[in-house]
Amino acid sequence: MQSRLRSLFTRFLNISPSEGPHVFVAWLVGLFNRVSFGLGWTVMIVYFVSNYGISSLPYLFFIHAGGTIIGSFLFSSVVNRFKKEHLLIGIVLAMAMVLAGASLLFSYNSYVYLGLVFWALSILHSQLKIVHSLFVEELFTPTQSNRVFPIVESSETFGIILGGLLVSSMSHVMPLNKFLYVWMLTILMIVPAVIVYMQHSIAIPFVDLVKGAKSESRFQNVKSVFQLSKKMKFLKSIVLIVFLQWAFFSVLEFQFTKAVEQSVKHTEEHTLVLSELNEFGKASVVIAQETHADPVEQVSDKPSVYKSTSYDHEEFEEKFASDLGNLQMLFGAVTLLFQLFLASRILSYLGVVGSMMVSPVVLIASVLFMMLRFGFGSAIVARFNHEIAHVLHTNAYHSSYYVLSHEMRANVKEFLEGFVRPLGAIAGTLGLFLITSFSTGELSTLIINIVALGILFVLLAAVLSLRSRYKEVPRTKLKESNSLNELIDAISIIRQNGDIDDFAYMMAVQIERDDLPLEVEQHLIRTFGDYGDVDYLSYLIDLISKRSDLKLEILRAINSIFARHHDEISDKPFTLFALKNLYEGLLQGTNDPLLKGEVISFVIMSNYHEGFVDKIVSLLDEDLDTETLKVCGSVLKNLDDKHLVNYVSQFLDHEDPKVRSVIIDVVWSHTFDKSTVVDSISSMLNSDDENAVLEALILIRNLDLAFEFENQFVGIEDKFDDVKIDFMIKLLGSDLGLVDYFYDYLYLDIQYADLLKVYDVVSMLNDSYVKKFFRRRVTSEIHDIYMHYNRYIDDTDSLSGVQAALLSKLRDLYRIIEAEREYFAVQEILRSR
Repeated sequence: MQSRLRSLFTRFLNISPSEGPHVFVAWLVGLFNRVSFGLGWTVMIVYFVSNYGISSLPYLFFIHAGGTIIGSFLFSSVVNRFKKEHLLIGIVLAMAMVLAGASLLFSYNSYVYLGLVFWALSILHSQLKIVHSLFVEELFTPTQSNRVFPIVESSETFGIILGGLLVSSMSHVMPLNKFLYVWMLTILMIVPAVIVYMQHSIAIPFVDLVKGAKSESRFQNVKSVFQLSKKMKFLKSIVLIVFLQWAFFSVLEFQFTKAVEQSVKHTEEHTLVLSELNEFGKASVVIAQETHADPVEQVSDKPSVYKSTSYDHEEFEEKFASDLGNLQMLFGAVTLLFQLFLASRILSYLGVVGSMMVSPVVLIASVLFMMLRFGFGSAIVARFNHEIAHVLHTNAYHSSYYVLSHEMRANVKEFLEGFVRPLGAIAGTLGLFLITSFSTGELSTLIINIVALGILFVLLAAVLSLRSRYKEVPRTKLKESNSLNELIDAISIIRQNGDIDDFAYMMAVQIERDDLPLEVEQHLIRTFGDYGDVDYLSYLIDLISKRSDLKLEILRAINSIFARHHDEISDKPFTLFALKNLYEGLLQGTNDPLLKGEVISFVIMSNYHEGFVDKIVSLLDEDLDTETLKVCGSVLKNLDDKHLVNYVSQFLDHEDPKVRSVIIDVVWSHTFDKSTVVDSISSMLNSDDENAVLEALILIRNLDLAFEFENQFVGIEDKFDDVKIDFMIKLLGSDLGLVDYFYDYLYLDIQYADLLKVYDVVSMLNDSYVKKFFRRRVTSEIHDIYMHYNRYIDDTDSLSGVQAALLSKLRDLYRIIEAEREYFAVQEILRSR
């Protein structure tokens, strides 16, 4: 029962059993980390507002941001000297001791109390977050990260919800200073999680695929990235965006907290807006409240209060903390739903820059709403919109790092997160200081909103400028780089976020450069086929006569464009004429079975059957081969013509089992009488030829006939000692209710040498679930290779020092899971030897 639940759990999360403990500990540490921060931040906000007033809040923001920077400098020399799990435990225990000291000194000295809490929250907690991020990176390989990181990051959202629940529920039963004990208990929960992990697992350090990065001091890192940002326009825009984002967040946090505080005290401000210019050119002031006070008095700098409720100190803290906790739960719940169902879809649709643009646009509308009617409702709407937009912005922001070289990313991220982000918060806080020092009440609120609006407009301009600068980086690499890995990365980035101009630029680069590696040119041709329009056909038709080494890729690209733009091409007579001449020449002059299959596929897809059908039938009669059928079999299968069966049924007894398999699949989709097909499969299943039996098993899986042939599976495993047949029997057994048996078999019984053999079988299955399942098994093998590498080869920090045999193995596994960047990185290392 336990094994079945574990199997269901790992399959649901799309992780392998070997990844389970790592995902679990990373998720738990992230959860407790986020809950404890939520508790600590709420304690500080409530304490400051209740004891020093809302005007003191900028001091809190300023000290917290400054503490983050100080912590980065203090811990910069420590982070790389110790194991990350040891650092996690050390920081947690230090935080617990500091919080224990703060709770004991609460009644004796408020300044020492505050200092200790700040030390725990701003210095230790900020470093705990950084160490946790590094810890997670070491647990997983680059290939695993894209699949595993979203699961780990969900702990942040769950932490927000749980933290809000703790605050709202406990604020009614204990005073604010006792929250330190809950905070301490929460953070200490990290220790047993890490200890259990250390006893049952081995951390896998991140390995640089090409070249190990040299460790620099924090000051040197800041200096080098700052100098780089002055040269690279893209990085300059990112620095400005991060700075403005956190400057705005400081302002929004202040306005939000003030609105909640006023709601608790029932001391909401009147709203000050500029409505129109009077005849003398002076601005008139409108009060958007239900009051008839003298307008002259309403413009006074004194706070305007229309209703007030008296609260003692403890009652206010309780109500204030409870409201903040409830709102935190609400924001967390809605954000979680957005993450699960919409965020990835919107990100895929809008791309990196488009997703980053959502945040300033939505927040500009939110701030305008606050300007027209400042209060609890408008502040909640603004904060809610920020949380939702921030999800898109954060994902797009992290994706934008891929335009940087692999060696640069870590240093740039450290610079942006450790310095630019808190400096932005400090800048926003200084703005709040100035505004609240020279204005009060509703006038201060209006000025703060105007400043927030100004920050957002500058932020929007920075994001708009990022579009061209973001494109510039991969374009430059594609035009100038000689690195196979960089060129593949550049094409991948352009494919994900490109438009017509980008693809035209790639075509121009291919024309201009005669030194591009063949793999890069193949990628370019595939990109033209996937995204190109009708205008690309003339280029591809001309290119196919010049590049025999790219003929198959070009033909596939032409077929792909034709399939998407068939109706448009039908209105272009000269393009049609060129295509007919091309395919007629290929049909008569090629002996390549793959090219032949592509030609047959084109003719079947098109309406140009006249003059071609007899040639196709002739090919099927006289020159039938496995490779041709592999290419055109799926097209024949989808052809809506039942009479096709009369031409292909004669091959149901073909001597090549693979040919018979393709023909059976085609006949199955075109005939009403399935008995002939079932008899053919049964005949293959009872054959003494291993290849025939394997093809029969694959057909049974693809056609969902496991129960029909259940009785014939007995004895096949004993009859043939073949891992491919063994794999298929286990897979078909999973259809008969033995899912756990197959799951354990795949992970425990299939070794690396057999994985490559099994991959040949999996690639022939029409089952996306099995393919995804098998990818997890291959990823687990890659993970084990990294484990072996880091345990036994300690004299180097990159794959450059690994034996060729191990690199070849790693390359083959990356090919199976279609991890192009990693595949070509390893391939480049092998080529350089």
